[in-house]
Amino acid sequence: MKGMLKATTFLLAVSAVASFLPTLNHVTAINAVAIRGMSDIGTSSMGAAKTDNSNSHMEDYVTQVHAMSRLLEGTKEKMHQIKNLATKLKELELADTSLSDIGSGPQADALRHTVAEAKAACDAFGPNSKEARLAWVDLQLAAENHKLLSHPTYRYSAAAIKAHHYYNAVVDGQLLTEAIDAVDSIQTLSRFVEVEKNRLDEQLKSRMRP
Repeated sequence: MKGMLKATTFLLAVSAVASFLPTLNHVTAINAVAIRGMSDIGTSSMGAAKTDNSNSHMEDYVTQVHAMSRLLEGTKEKMHQIKNLATKLKELELADTSLSDIGSGPQADALRHTVAEAKAACDAFGPNSKEARLAWVDLQLAAENHKLLSHPTYRYSAAAIKAHHYYNAVVDGQLLTEAIDAVDSIQTLSRFVEVEKNRLDEQLKSRMRP
């Protein structure tokens, strides 16, 4: 389920900030100079073919590091908000489990069944697997039409996977815990990427000094 939440959290973060993040094509003139300058680092002792290859790799690497840094900087506030909301939701659910309880009756039973199937499929096969995609289709149909429409071939028993989910809730405590952990991982990545960007920029500055 960790893979499911990490992927979901990344998608949420990218979607949330898409409206204001700069496109990767808008590289500043300073960054363009930096990329060209850095492409020459460490290539003096290599042959022409290897030099061209290394130049291309260095340009791509610097571009990607700068792009990742900008993206992570843009998501910083959204990530903070997601973590806070996930923490608050978890606290509320722990204080009163009835808040997220799916309930009873035919409609609730259909939703509960497909929620369990989707969580199990993601746990067992990964969030991007064929099984998970089919389970998500069933879940969406159950949520929209209140009908149980399941593929017998991809039916999973909750007993077959680790019982760390609460299947009577769509968003359970484990999902929220994994979301918080995923945000922490993204924030850690952001700090390391910033250090690497600064390292590359400093290397360029040192080469440009007379």
